Amino acid sequence: MLLDKTKSYKFRGGKLVERTTEEQAELQRRKAEAASPSRMPKSKEPFVKLTIPQLNKLFGVRSPAGVLIFMVMLHENFRHRGKPFILPANKLAAHGGFNPRTQRRALLQLEACGLILIRRKNRELPVITIP
Repeated sequence: MLLDKTKSYKFRGGKLVERTTEEQAELQRRKAEAASPSRMPKSKEPFVKLTIPQLNKLFGVRSPAGVLIFMVMLHENFRHRGKPFILPANKLAAHGGFNPRTQRRALLQLEACGLILIRRKNRELPVITIP
């Protein structure tokens, strides 16, 4: 039996038979689905990458404000591509409504837990590094 290479065939009842146009269309649709992997839609929300060691250290932070401030700092660290950055107090206030005293206490807790390193200079904003 000679087969026409321009047509599509399948086995039905143990015999090789030509596909109908509906079967051919379904086959083409399935091939297209398999060829294009389904992707999740891109998130429009800001996100952070939190490692397991960071998470373990974060359990040592007693205040919820400290946890939220650390998340804001992780996002800023991502935006600055892992380089040290200056985090103005007004940016922290905008994210959580924390007053400067709460921010200062949270930064000290985060530094004590080893989550951040703060380099302070006289009369300048602190430079923060996330190790």
